[in-house]
Amino acid sequence: MNLMLNFLKKILKGEEKPIEEEVKIEDLSAWVEEKTKPICQENDEIVESLKREAIELIARLEEPLQDLLNAELKNDKIPLKEIQIMEGHRNAYIQKVKQFINGFNEMRGTNPEEFLRVLDEKFSYMAKQTYKSFFVLQEFFGNETKLMAKKIKEVEEAKKKLKEQLEDPKIKKIKEIRKKTRELYEKREKKNRLEEIKKQKEHEKKELTEKRKELEKELESLRKGKEYKELERLRMESKKTEDELKAVERKIHADFAVIEHALKKYQRMALEQEIIDDYLKNPKKALITDTEFKIVSCLKKLAELVKDGKIEMKDRRKDKTLETIGKMTRDYLNGIALELSRLQYELSEKNKLIKNIKSQIPEDDILYRIENTNSRLKSTEKEISSLTRELNQINIESGLEKLKQKINETLRVELTISIS
Repeated sequence: MNLMLNFLKKILKGEEKPIEEEVKIEDLSAWVEEKTKPICQENDEIVESLKREAIELIARLEEPLQDLLNAELKNDKIPLKEIQIMEGHRNAYIQKVKQFINGFNEMRGTNPEEFLRVLDEKFSYMAKQTYKSFFVLQEFFGNETKLMAKKIKEVEEAKKKLKEQLEDPKIKKIKEIRKKTRELYEKREKKNRLEEIKKQKEHEKKELTEKRKELEKELESLRKGKEYKELERLRMESKKTEDELKAVERKIHADFAVIEHALKKYQRMALEQEIIDDYLKNPKKALITDTEFKIVSCLKKLAELVKDGKIEMKDRRKDKTLETIGKMTRDYLNGIALELSRLQYELSEKNKLIKNIKSQIPEDDILYRIENTNSRLKSTEKEISSLTRELNQINIESGLEKLKQKINETLRVELTISIS
């Protein structure tokens, strides 16, 4: 161990010629740890020793502090007011220093860097808080304050030595190399992990693509079958019937749209307000339910009122209204009602047949499975793209070259790192 330590010290001082070393990238972290372990261990021991020394010196402040507390004035001719001022400063000083001492009772297990940070902070705070009181106490207790100053100086020196050791440039370089090596190892591990996940996702994508092809083939085969052709024929007929039904509905709605203005005026004076209201709201529905065609007599009365001018309308609208009412006879409306009923019945029957055939043909199930497969495929492709972007951002070679340069400069080696 001592030989290795001396060798490393010579390396750090630049006294040894660079030696050639070769290491696999996966072993680099372990190699760096092994090469730098002796000097890091020695440094850790020195740091721990300096930390313990600082803690002990802080604890020893109790002794001169107690002496200051117990110190008596040599001059009995000091005015009472000055004594009272002195006592106030002595109490304040002792209280602040005790707070400083007590702040380190539980810090033996703290890491050195954190310990130094706290020590720096608390020491500066104590110095600021006790400066005035210490200055006053010097006038009354010269020997005791001198000893106190000496002991505080020892703490300050211990703090300084600990800081210097922690900030040793050579040790910092080694720690930086160890840190960067660990980061490189973690980066490689992450890259390997992401590549493995990407490989799995690409396999998943391949399986999903094959599955989609099989489903599309199954769907194509199904659509060539006799049952499916019958289903398509019924769908076309159903669509034709639906279009015919809509055309008849548009026709009756168009007729009532023409006479709507006059019919609304007539509704206010008519006895058949409910029937008229039904036709104004939904002519098709009202016509089917109005089996006695009560609307016909209403329309006749409406026509008479329009002709007599009892329902005022502009000439052009009046002529169009009378023309439309004229064709809306019982036979006309009955014909439309029968046509609506027939088409609705036909459409219902065809849809029943379609539903029955569909229940025997798994088209919807296949389409659902294709949609589900496409969704999973899209999600997988998105994950692969994300993994590819993340992998492209991991530049092992760039970081490795910089790290190798630092290792060569710090450890005085000519290192070759092999990448398998």
